Amino acid sequence: MSEPDLFQYLDISTQVNVSNDQMRKYLTSKGILSGHEEAFINAAESYGVNAIYLAVHASLETGNGTSPLGTGIIVDGVKVYNMYGIGALDGRAVETGSKMAKRMGWTSPEKAIDGGAKWIANHYIKAKQNTLYKMRWNPEKPGTHQYATAANWALAQTKSLKRECDLFPDVTLPLDIPVYKK
Repeated sequence: MSEPDLFQYLDISTQVNVSNDQMRKYLTSKGILSGHEEAFINAAESYGVNAIYLAVHASLETGNGTSPLGTGIIVDGVKVYNMYGIGALDGRAVETGSKMAKRMGWTSPEKAIDGGAKWIANHYIKAKQNTLYKMRWNPEKPGTHQYATAANWALAQTKSLKRECDLFPDVTLPLDIPVYKK
């Protein structure tokens, strides 16, 4: 149990005290995400999701705000955005992720930030899957409702997650480490 592996236990349901200035500084070099600090903070407050997690997740999923899903895809004549890669399936990520964004009405970066946070809260946090570890393995109901198919998904995210979270040095990030009984 050491860094960066501990970051698979980052509690994404706990509010953190992050200011607009701290979030703005983080998002400055993040392409389309830049300037949307209020959208991340407001979405976090509205849906009970960690604001830093939302910004970091969006940054990682959109290639620092430069991916096609992040910058917008035209689907049936409507430009849509998907900041968290929701519904983006391996091998067909742009196609399936943009169809999900269209279905959800994510027609602006702000709607995608807010709507994606709501989706994460409804599908994972309310299901008590409030860490990457729990999203991948779902210890309460193993083998069901898993966020990813790759066995190493939660661990694979930890180096990037730690690196990005380190850009918020004044914020204490809560962990939720499961304890198993024999």
